[in-house]
Amino acid sequence: MVQVYIVVEGETELEFVKSLLNPEFFSSQNAYGNPVRLGLTGGRCGGVSFKRVREHLQSLTAQHKRKGVAITTMIDLYGRDGAWPREEEANAKVDPYHRVQVLEEGMTQSIQATNFIPYLQLHEFEALLLAEPTKLLDYYPHRESDIEKLVSLVQQKGNCELINSTPNGAPSKRIQEVIPEYNKVVGGNSTALNIGLKTLRERCRHFREWLEKLEAAIRAEDERLSP
Repeated sequence: MVQVYIVVEGETELEFVKSLLNPEFFSSQNAYGNPVRLGLTGGRCGGVSFKRVREHLQSLTAQHKRKGVAITTMIDLYGRDGAWPREEEANAKVDPYHRVQVLEEGMTQSIQATNFIPYLQLHEFEALLLAEPTKLLDYYPHRESDIEKLVSLVQQKGNCELINSTPNGAPSKRIQEVIPEYNKVVGGNSTALNIGLKTLRERCRHFREWLEKLEAAIRAEDERLSP
């Protein structure tokens, strides 16, 4: 079985890997996802530094050079400290998909490991929940009229991954605006589970592309394990 180590930003992403990706994605690929929590010391106040991420990735790539291992990340584009590889070039890109592509290429160039697949979440975890906002009703049934505002927002933007990364406009802020009691770890992951992997893949292009890259990497490592 191929082992996939995933450097994740926090508790929410850790649970997402355990509760959704492992049973719905990795199990079908003859693989297992091992989330490694980043454990930020400064939280959102200091931003997510590439130095901290690189330390985790370099440690993992040094420990797991054997066959049958892939290494990736699941870190929000929003909330980084702004000092990542090729940051200036990325900031010049108007299209968020182009911006995140440049940053991920910079990560690859910095880590230089053939089994590393970088992934930055556009723009943060809550974008996945906006793939189908009505599923928030399963956890917050008394917020029906408020959640309709989120449905309208996604229709206006045309794509949940394009909902912006400004402090007041990030996906989590949009949800908290209409659901003040929103709990990211519990309510967030429950909603992601209710949406399901099929819908997430269909409606979140960058997320889908990440899974496709992981599928290819898993196949390659599986072949290397074959006698």
